[in-house]
Amino acid sequence: MSASVPPRERGNVAKEVYTLDMIQKHKDNNTLHELGRAKDMLDRMFAHTDKMKTIWRSMGDYILSRLFGFEYETDPESSLYRAIPDTGKMTTLFVPNDFPYNTEEGIDHWLLWSLTPIPDEEARAFLD
Repeated sequence: MSASVPPRERGNVAKEVYTLDMIQKHKDNNTLHELGRAKDMLDRMFAHTDKMKTIWRSMGDYILSRLFGFEYETDPESSLYRAIPDTGKMTTLFVPNDFPYNTEEGIDHWLLWSLTPIPDEEARAFLD
């Protein structure tokens, strides 16, 4: 864990395995941000993120390339990779989280990524 970033800002270590009822309570109480990951998952996530920050100009560039399939090039100023804008790419994705929260067996953690803001109704349509 980075010494310069307080643990709270680097993520939460789960104190328990989350059931569907527990997740629903967090959703109802608007406290989903309090959910955590198993320590080994959190460590893997930070190691991956820290490594990508040494290769990519930003995490946004990495996400655009990896998830949305944008081509990339080396940024002449930083010598790091940067995504090349492409308006022809898919703008919304629904994908499994590579570093899911500490949920019980049978609960999958998915992410909805969008290049543009989307209304709640449209976001919910991905879940149906």
